[in-house]
Amino acid sequence: MAFFRYLDPKNDIAFKKIFGSEKNKDILIHFLNDILGSFKKNPIVDKAILEYKVDEGIAIGIEKGKIELAKRLLQNKVGMDVIALSADLSKEQIEELQKCILDGTTAVNF
Repeated sequence: MAFFRYLDPKNDIAFKKIFGSEKNKDILIHFLNDILGSFKKNPIVDKAILEYKVDEGIAIGIEKGKIELAKRLLQNKVGMDVIALSADLSKEQIEELQKCILDGTTAVNF
């Protein structure tokens, strides 16, 4: 542990050395709970949960990206077949999105 006394955690290599090893996963979990403010509400308790949350966040981001792409294509009057292929959405999902755009609502339930 004396080695860590000389590392500056703002340095990328030092950060990975401190937080990136399996033996220091408790330090990483505590750090993330403090930074994210989730310690009291919904704390990260294991690295597997952290990996799950990251995967879940990526999936949400991909879905939002598909919706945003479809919205822009609809606004540019691109055909529904092209939108379905480009955004990997069904025609029913695109029609629902089109209704939401016309209604002025932002919530889309796929």
